[in-house]
Amino acid sequence: MKNTTIILFGATGDLAKRKLIPALYRCVQKGQFDNMLLIGAASDDAQPHDMINAARPFIPDAQESDIKKLQQCSYYKKIDFTQASDFIQLKQYVEDCEKKHGIANGNRLFYLATAAHFFCPITEYVVDAGLMRRGKEKSESWHRIVYEKPFGHDAASAQAINECIKQSLDESQVYRIDHYLTKEIVSNIAMIRFTNVVFEPLWSNRYIDQVHIILSESIGIEGRGKYYDSFGAIRDVVQSHILELLALIAMETPEKLTGEYIRQQRAHVLERLRFDSGILGQYESYTAEKDVAHDSRTETYAALKLFVDNPRWTGVPFYVKTGKYLDKKETAIHIKFKTVDCL
Repeated sequence: MKNTTIILFGATGDLAKRKLIPALYRCVQKGQFDNMLLIGAASDDAQPHDMINAARPFIPDAQESDIKKLQQCSYYKKIDFTQASDFIQLKQYVEDCEKKHGIANGNRLFYLATAAHFFCPITEYVVDAGLMRRGKEKSESWHRIVYEKPFGHDAASAQAINECIKQSLDESQVYRIDHYLTKEIVSNIAMIRFTNVVFEPLWSNRYIDQVHIILSESIGIEGRGKYYDSFGAIRDVVQSHILELLALIAMETPEKLTGEYIRQQRAHVLERLRFDSGILGQYESYTAEKDVAHDSRTETYAALKLFVDNPRWTGVPFYVKTGKYLDKKETAIHIKFKTVDCL
């Protein structure tokens, strides 16, 4: 990636420090960027070194030389996501930084690690301010935008965000992502299934008795009360991470192991998904957490029984479980095959 400016909205947030900045550090460490800028944008009073230092506890074995490289190309701009004038100022700031680093007509990646209700105004303002150009790329450089989950809080809000994006950008510029899909366990599912002559013939209700998907955490909400109390375990984990895994496990064989073909098959699974029963819970000290309502009924634990009503999976229960403050951190998928009767 040459001459690339990454504008990270929500740069002082939990996702940025735990996942995004550590990932950028690894890219810098491996030399995957040629002249890269990181410009953080958030509502907090902060400096570029604050943004990087907040991520250091989440970078195992960080090397000072590589941290210094990342700091040397990092900048920060305080911004109100609801004020159009702030984006005009951000445009000038970005251009000044690019000029300083010799980036002219370069690539720009806008990453929205913010609450979903900011997606629409940020999208409109980056286009209106001239920060991001609209349309299919006609030059050697590109402009892209990434929306981090959760994408709205229900079907109606997700559809409204999509409509807003459609009015401002070409679909080829847009990425809606779930960072969980980059985990090795996830990327290996399709490869294990569809390139293994042993597993794929057995992958059906004829041989499989039940499927368990477990995403448990030993920590609490880690100061994210304002966000978490508005979403809970169902919206935060089940409808994103867990259903992504379930769809990959249960999908039919795609024509090709590429993005669009896999997406279509995953969507077919979700269209046939049926809720059967479940249990919701909340850890004991949850309502004492900062920014959590004292009478909150938000779930921090969910265990659900689901079915996929299609010929391959009829009658096979999919048990999914997630929660905070459980006995251990675990990410696991258990495929239980039917017991063979021995004569």
